[in-house]
Amino acid sequence: MLLYGATVDVDTGTTFQTMDGFGAAMMTWTRPSEYSQAGFYDRIVNDLGATIARTAVWPTFEKGNDNNDPNSFTWDGYDKNSLGLAMTFLKRLQDRGMNQFLATVWTPPAWMKTNQSHNYGGTVRPDLRDEFAEYLAAVAISAKRDFGVELSHISPQNEPFFVQEYESAVTTDVQMRELVRATMRKFAAEGLDTQFVAPEEMAKDERYHWYADAIKNDPETANFPGVWGVHSATNPHWPQVNDAVAGTNRDLWMTESHGHAQTITGALAMAQDMFNAITQTNASAYLYWQWSDNGSGSNSLMIKGEPAIKYHVAKHFYRYVRPGAVRIDATSSESRLRTISFKHPQTGALTHVLFNPDGANANATINLSGSALPGSYKQYRTSGTENHVQLPNVAGGSQVKLTLPPNSIVTLYSGPDLAPVAATSGGSLPNKVEFSDGAVTNPLRIAAAQGDVATVNELIASGVNVNANAFGGYSALHAAAMSPYAGAVGVINALIDAGANVGAATSEGFTPLHIAAMNPWTRGPTTETSLAGDKIRALTAGGASVTAQDNQGRTALHWGAMMSKLASITEMTTDGVVVDALLDGGSAVNATDDDGFTPLAYAGRESNIAGAGELTSRGGVHGAGGPTGDTTPPTSDVVDVSPDPRTTAVESVDVTFSEPVSGVDLRDFILMRDGTTQSLTGATLAQVNATTWRVGNLAAATGAAGEFMLKL
Repeated sequence: MLLYGATVDVDTGTTFQTMDGFGAAMMTWTRPSEYSQAGFYDRIVNDLGATIARTAVWPTFEKGNDNNDPNSFTWDGYDKNSLGLAMTFLKRLQDRGMNQFLATVWTPPAWMKTNQSHNYGGTVRPDLRDEFAEYLAAVAISAKRDFGVELSHISPQNEPFFVQEYESAVTTDVQMRELVRATMRKFAAEGLDTQFVAPEEMAKDERYHWYADAIKNDPETANFPGVWGVHSATNPHWPQVNDAVAGTNRDLWMTESHGHAQTITGALAMAQDMFNAITQTNASAYLYWQWSDNGSGSNSLMIKGEPAIKYHVAKHFYRYVRPGAVRIDATSSESRLRTISFKHPQTGALTHVLFNPDGANANATINLSGSALPGSYKQYRTSGTENHVQLPNVAGGSQVKLTLPPNSIVTLYSGPDLAPVAATSGGSLPNKVEFSDGAVTNPLRIAAAQGDVATVNELIASGVNVNANAFGGYSALHAAAMSPYAGAVGVINALIDAGANVGAATSEGFTPLHIAAMNPWTRGPTTETSLAGDKIRALTAGGASVTAQDNQGRTALHWGAMMSKLASITEMTTDGVVVDALLDGGSAVNATDDDGFTPLAYAGRESNIAGAGELTSRGGVHGAGGPTGDTTPPTSDVVDVSPDPRTTAVESVDVTFSEPVSGVDLRDFILMRDGTTQSLTGATLAQVNATTWRVGNLAAATGAAGEFMLKL
């Protein structure tokens, strides 16, 4: 018989993170039959021992803007039934004692996205971030008011780096930071305690660093209430994730992992993933993708509601590592034997999870240091032939010995058993609220969005109306302009050749050229330059006007400057190709919109570094009418108040610039008291002269005692 020995040293006095719990997610796109069974929820909470559940925010909750004021809810504009499926599911878990619920956005409603579609990526429009924040606040309010569910956490975006053909949205690091900022402010204004999980990006390469750095290096968003969120990946880069969040004094949740086969080998690979996330990044929570599905189970713990081998292996963590448990130091002398230990401060219990993914038996000797060591442990084991069976108790003390069979996992636990919570809630769940995909609602627009040149040509040959539109005037040419696929240029040319109107505008004034500039994310390059630039050039070659303005006076160049184009998928650097293509097409570099902003002003606000460089090199200036070639940006000074310190409120603060500027907005300012952002609702902004602006009506906001900072 093959056999190896291992010594495990456990130091109960050396502690790491405090655990928040374990869980999984539910499907919102379908209703498996097990979701109707009370026993299914009993199994999740009372048997598996899960303590966190995740779900999706269904985008039909706000099919169209409730009103034009993000500071005021018009509740008739929200459909609570769209939350019914998910919230009823969560309420049944809440009935059984679970109280940690994460609602994640896969896609915002189509009307607030740059591509006007729930699918194919697209980004929350920068001018609608406050509306997005209002949307999430309404979700949290409706969950509690209409379903009795307290959402503990909400996430602004699932996996923000992936353009997908299903419900998805994308953001750069800066765009993610600004979504967090807007939502923080709205939740604070509404008095919501729901916390945030961000950025829910994959543990891949250096990408996690990009998002975390943008959030943590900003004085306001660095204080976001909540936890870091990360997803596992093929060969996840846990050390890089740990480095990204180190020193932020904020927990890290691993909120999605999947892809492990429903075999003992696959289940132990899942256990290894848990082990790595918890030990290499100090993750305080681990969530699998699905509780249950009807397929092979590679993405779920159960199959058709019944426990499978991954369920039994997960139970070794989920049931015996309770919220509040603290990870303690545990080191194995043998790499083939993985071991992780926890202590429970409230009960004094210890939990040791050991797993042996090797083909030989493992004789393990656990040496423990510390006081109040358990006298004995309950022992549970799962292997290729055992599904979480309870074995005879093991003697405790300063040394514990046990044998692990090949391909097995064992948990030793000295605490009280989990007390089941009696609940009867069950029965049929509400129906999913179906939705059409915004503008992409007929075969031609769908094929155009997918860059499917062959299908587009077939439909054109069949006599379809290439200018048929929906969703406020959105045509097939608009769909091709937003397409992230390599075939988009061919579709644009085919549609123009067939008589598509290149100047067609939506109800908001967006032409196909606007839409192309608003959607620079791609899934593949063309053979010559980048797809994002090629779409622009194809449209301008076909007669698209670069001077056309949307309803806010913005040209396509304003949007191209605003929506950063990434240079690659391996580094968060911007590419000026969209701006370059628009300028080559004759766009006015210093055009101002209705708010007085130039493209360069937008590029600066959105940290589009390459776009700003391209604009500057070709005559862009801060403000309309500036001299060509002025590449020196203005400086600013927030004028000191007097007296300082003081015992009275401040009515106004002046900001002076080194040269005349335009486009200054109250949204550009942050007021903080003792490090906490204060609302500027009611404050005013006025231009005193060409170089001085005054933030006024501040008495109410600065009347409380504290240390204040006004930041531009």
